[in-house]
Amino acid sequence: MRSIARSATASSWEWLYAFGARLGDLVFGSILLVLFSPILLVTAAAVYIDSGLPILYRCQRLGQHGRFITVMKFRTMKDGSHHHLQELLTVDEERRLEYSATRKLRRDPRCTRIGRFLRRSSLDEVPQLLNVISGEMSLIGPDPISPMSCAVVPNPWICSASARGSPVCGR
Repeated sequence: MRSIARSATASSWEWLYAFGARLGDLVFGSILLVLFSPILLVTAAAVYIDSGLPILYRCQRLGQHGRFITVMKFRTMKDGSHHHLQELLTVDEERRLEYSATRKLRRDPRCTRIGRFLRRSSLDEVPQLLNVISGEMSLIGPDPISPMSCAVVPNPWICSASARGSPVCGR
């Protein structure tokens, strides 16, 4: 009897916590979106002037419970730069080693001028407030990870069973 009462209480607390977290995401996400809207407009104009359209970059990430979500960011690289990555890595051995170890390049020549600033200041991630308001992400908690990282990171908490079985994840 006691375990049944304890589990009912625990589930009600979990529900209350989830409700409060979602309410906080909606309220604070909306406030932040309004406060950052001038910065969003200026940044969008700067990306457009620097490198044209598209302004936003959409990428697939693994969210909570291994669900795929589409995360929005300001575009910081030249359009179509993923096509040039293999060419870049075959030409430069040092960059290939750096990319194979970290999946990133410190001085990536594919970055735009405004893109370098946006990455350093993390302003490229401000459009993710729309993901927070839509309920795909939370203001507090881990960032969604790239499906490619799932193949490199062996942590079962990060890469859930449903994500590992996906063709993108590679496990």
